Amino acid sequence: MIINRPGATFTYEDVVYTIGEKVFANGTSDYHGLVGHIYEIRDGEDDGPDFYCSFDAPVSPDDIKRFEQYFSDLYGTKKSLEDIALDMVIMAPEMVTPMKQIEDNNRKLSVYMVREKWTDDGNRGSSF
Repeated sequence: MIINRPGATFTYEDVVYTIGEKVFANGTSDYHGLVGHIYEIRDGEDDGPDFYCSFDAPVSPDDIKRFEQYFSDLYGTKKSLEDIALDMVIMAPEMVTPMKQIEDNNRKLSVYMVREKWTDDGNRGSSF
């Protein structure tokens, strides 16, 4: 079965994946840390499903360097960002986490700020 209609859903091991949704490549993937989206799911009868993903390229110089070094080590030859496929990447469901699931699990944290104005013997100032 091939699922590629935007908004169509596929449930695998109690996780709902949606065509077009943003996903995060987790630590089990060579693409760890990248964000992309699922554009097709192919569910074979013998093996588990294959998710066809397109990932956004890393933007910070440190992330680009880390990514290039990882793939250079993986393939045994120097790779630049342009040499690494970011579209039509086939992933197992265990390799991607829906961003909605990450956002739902994030906790909210209140941060308070104290501003102080002071004077002492003719001197004055403020601090945060």
